[in-house]
Parts: sequence; structure tokens; C-alpha cells
Amino acid sequence: MRHISRQVTVLFLVDLILFLLVFGLIFLIRPETFKYEFILTSLCVVFSWHYVLYLKGFYTIKEYSIFWKDSYHILEAILIGSVLPMIVSYFWQSFFIPRGNIIFAAVMSYFVILLWRFLFSEYMKSFKKHKNVIIIGAGRSGTTIAKEIISHPELNYDIVGFVDDDNEKIGQNIEGFKVLGPCTELSKQVKENDVNILILAITGKPKHHQTLFAVAECMKLDVKFFDMVNLYSYLTGKIPINYITNSWFIYELGTPNKPFYEAIKRLLDIIMSLTVLIVTSPIIIFLAFAIKFQDGGNILYSQDRVGRHGKVFKMLKLRTMIANAERDGAVWAANNDEDPRVTKIGKIARKLRFDELPQMYNIIKGDMSLVGPRPERPEFTCELEKQIPFYQRRHWVVPGWTGWAQIMFRYGASVDDAHEKLQFDFYYIKNRSIFLDISIFIKAVGMALSGRHG
Repeated sequence: MRHISRQVTVLFLVDLILFLLVFGLIFLIRPETFKYEFILTSLCVVFSWHYVLYLKGFYTIKEYSIFWKDSYHILEAILIGSVLPMIVSYFWQSFFIPRGNIIFAAVMSYFVILLWRFLFSEYMKSFKKHKNVIIIGAGRSGTTIAKEIISHPELNYDIVGFVDDDNEKIGQNIEGFKVLGPCTELSKQVKENDVNILILAITGKPKHHQTLFAVAECMKLDVKFFDMVNLYSYLTGKIPINYITNSWFIYELGTPNKPFYEAIKRLLDIIMSLTVLIVTSPIIIFLAFAIKFQDGGNILYSQDRVGRHGKVFKMLKLRTMIANAERDGAVWAANNDEDPRVTKIGKIARKLRFDELPQMYNIIKGDMSLVGPRPERPEFTCELEKQIPFYQRRHWVVPGWTGWAQIMFRYGASVDDAHEKLQFDFYYIKNRSIFLDISIFIKAVGMALSGRHG
């Protein structure tokens, strides 16, 4: 798994260096443009290109051989990333940059990045070494991870088969792979099939001590072990809650408190939320007048939400629905375009997430953070805790304005959707860091401005 992370890092850094080299070449060709304001604007252009490539998934786990698909997305990213800086430089004359510089840089960057990506793709194909894999356990856990491995060819994992102690499964084909034998024959199967990787996909405790002994014997061989839950979370960005137990929270999460991280995060929350409020104040004022003018109702709307440790707080929003939209009680919110309660102004505000700008006050107050599991309503929380295992554990951390689940999953309005989003929430809780928070926030802003968000 680490080699994939290194590949992504290389792609990220080389793209950045090539973008910078292109502008450096332009400054050599046109030395009269080598000025402070031109350099600053050029850096903004480079940031825009990199940002759009990031939003389009160029720095995530992927198969690198889809060259023509990449060529289209690179062109799209450079075109989109060039428009905003050109508009800004046109209206903000102090940071003006010659249009010719941007156009020349865009054309050159497209072909340079395209050539680099093509060479990298060819190199990776020639360098790939396939690894033979045996999955220990042919139940739901084993078949689930087998499907994920198949859907990620960049891993170069060739599944040899399963081993399982269920006599009825031995010799059978499951998901297209044979159950080779019982777990007690594991070391034999490893040697006969030249296996490089073993994936432990037994939920709960193995039934026999012989199974544990067989696994321990394989540790003497030149093989790597992966736990199904950890590999699955790496590939999907979510924790498979149907395959974990209470012990997972003890051994994997330990204490949910991270004092240093939480102190830095709190400082960033205050700085960023104040900045967002100041920058977007014209938008908030405009929407406030539009909402008031539309039907004369309240501008702000407060709603009970469940925060950290189950504490209920009032979450603020700009009102996007008709007055008394929930006179009959709380109901799951429908999709923006399908909910008849949403006003015309509300549809626009919701699509761009402008209705949630007042939540910056909740962040300053400490009820919320910029990034975290999205807070749910108490009425739905009670229902979800009864139907979804471990649901209450998401309240271990401060809820967020946006979160990992919001950028990874569609808009949710059902118990099944809440189940899926909880898996992403647990992934965030386990892996949360300042870097991950910044990454989520940057992507969420881009998705909101494009009208796409969970």
C-alpha cells in the first residue's frame, strides 16, 4: 500500500515542479514580464491548475494506464484553472498578467503534463510486479475484500484463492476463486502457490487454536499480512462497520482525545470561520434581504443538532424553506430539486452551501468545527442508534461544517445512507489530522462552488 502513496506523492510534486518550470521558461523568453506582480499572479495560476487536478481526483489511488481519459481531464483542469486568474487579473490591475503568458503557459503545460503522465504510465506498467494473495476466511468479510481487490487493479494483487475451516466451502468457487483448503493448511498453500500476501478476513475470534498456529507459522515465511478492515479502509476511505467489533475501537482508536491536534484545530477553526464570515458578508447580507423580500418570514433558522458527547446545540442556517415547513414534525430532507418545501432562493443558496454560512458562528462558539462528522438531528439520532451498530461513537469528536463523508458520498436522506456515511465518519475519526482536515476543507469549498456536495 505504501508504494501507491509514494506514486501519488511523486505525481503531485512533479506536476507542481513542471508547472513552475513552464512559467520559469516564459520569464526567460519574456524577461520584461519578470516582475513581482507577474510572479505572484503566475503562482496563483499554478495553484489553480493544481487545485482543479486535485478536485478531479488526480492525486488519489487510480489506474495510471487510462491515458486518453487523463488527457481530456488534464485539458479540462488547465482550462478551468486558467479562467479565474485571467478574470482576477483583468479586474485587479495591480496583479495583472499578460494574457499571452497564461495562454502560452496553459498550452505548454498541457503537453508537458500529458507527456510526463504518459511516460509515468508506461514506466509503471513495465515496473509492475504482480503479487499472489490468499484470503483467510471465505465468508462475507473475505468476499467483500476480494471484490475490492478486483476493483483496484493498480494494487497488482492476484487472488490465488481462499482458505476456510468450513468443510462445506472447501473446493467450492466463491466470487470466482477456489477455497483451497482449511486454515491449518495455510503454510502449505503459501509455499505451493508462491504467495506474497495474506489477508486475514475472519470476523471475531478463530474457532480453533490450529488456525492461529497456522497463521503464526506463516510469519516465518517471506509474506506480508494485512487485516481485512485496514486494507478495506485504505482502498475505500471508509471503515466496514459490519465487520468490526467493540475491540476495534479499543485497539485502533484508543483514546479519542488528541490534545495537541485539537488545540491547533480549534485555533484554525476560529481564524478560518472569522475569515469566511468577513469575506462572505456581502453574500449573507444579499441573501438576508432576498429571503425577507420573498415571503416576509424569518431570515435565520435554528435547528437542534447533536454535538460532541451527545450534547444538543442550536445550529444556525439561512432559511431556505417555506415558513412552518415542519409543522408536522421532523422528516428526512429530500434532494434539493425534489423537496417542494424549498423556496426558489433556498434552492440557489443550498446548491452553493451559502445557507450554511451562519454556522461559522457555531464554529466560533465551539459547538462545531470546520471539519468533522456532520451533526444530525436528535430525532433521527435516536432512530439511527437503534438501527446502526456503533452509531453513537461518531459523537466522540466535534461535529463539522463539512466532513469526509460529505465529500465522499452523495446527499443522504435515509437510514441506509446514514449507515454508509457512518463508515466514512469512522475513517475520519481514526485518521484525523490537520493535513486531512485542510484537504477535506479545500475539496469541500471546490465542490460547493461547483454546486456538488454531499
